[in-house]
Amino acid sequence: MRFHPNSLYQIKHQWMVSIESTAKLVGNTLTIESIPTDGRAKSLTRVYTFTDTGIEVVVTMNDGGSTTEAKRIYKRQ
Repeated sequence: MRFHPNSLYQIKHQWMVSIESTAKLVGNTLTIESIPTDGRAKSLTRVYTFTDTGIEVVVTMNDGGSTTEAKRIYKRQ
């Protein structure tokens, strides 16, 4: 990260990768899957489940062998 006098911060990317995303809505569940178009074995999946009590978000990242999953629940007030 380099600081620039005309902006708060500037992020410099070393690799620019195009990503193709596909969204699918089934009932109360929205699934979005993103994969790089350069053929890498990486993927990112976001699943949003909408209920009367709130939203559950599950993010799964697959790095061609290892999988990481995070879950967040948002409750209505």
